[in-house]
Amino acid sequence: MNKTIVKKESTKEFIELKTEDKEKQKDIIITNIIHSMCMPANLKGYYYIRDAIKMVVNDVEYISEVTKMLYPEIAEKYKTLSSKVERAIRTAISITFDRGNIEELSKYFDAKYFESDKKPKNSEFIANIAEKVKFEIE
Repeated sequence: MNKTIVKKESTKEFIELKTEDKEKQKDIIITNIIHSMCMPANLKGYYYIRDAIKMVVNDVEYISEVTKMLYPEIAEKYKTLSSKVERAIRTAISITFDRGNIEELSKYFDAKYFESDKKPKNSEFIANIAEKVKFEIE
């Protein structure tokens, strides 16, 4: 990653700049992972999943409160309903497991999903990728 060193007057400004870089790094890692799985970017669920993963990376509590916290916040951001967010995420996961890059998906998910028609739950999909992102940014 190329970095531009910017001289700042205070340490606080420098720390904020580093935080922005880290947030951008998270976005890049998340996008690269879901692109490598061949998740279609034309699906609303693609964007919802990207946001959901980032939210879980930033605060793991979201994964235990998917229907009470995660979906409602994403729905509010995109001016839609929680139920539509949940459905769009499920559809994106389903399409990705049906048509995506199995080799790449197998890096994140158990073999049981490739031996049957089973798909991971939304929360499992989000949590597995969020965990990998955390390891990459540390």
